[in-house]
Amino acid sequence: MHLGNALPIGVSFYIDTAGEVGYLLNPFERTHRFGLDEPRWSVISFDKCEAVSLTYKQAADFMSLLDARGIAGLCIVTDEAAKRLRS
Repeated sequence: MHLGNALPIGVSFYIDTAGEVGYLLNPFERTHRFGLDEPRWSVISFDKCEAVSLTYKQAADFMSLLDARGIAGLCIVTDEAAKRLRS
């Protein structure tokens, strides 16, 4: 699973010994809260908005599923940004 390019600035991921993915805020960014656990993330592709109102983990997992299906141009953005793309 490749998530490195999908993470917001200041956020990194790790995979623990059980294979679970977790997310860490960069120590320099800890004062900012990105709302990773809030359903405010969308997955977009070159063609359309693929999903909205996901937690960041759900969006990353869904993006991996779409990537495995060959969907091109995938990116995770906030729901607010996705709305601007749809209009």
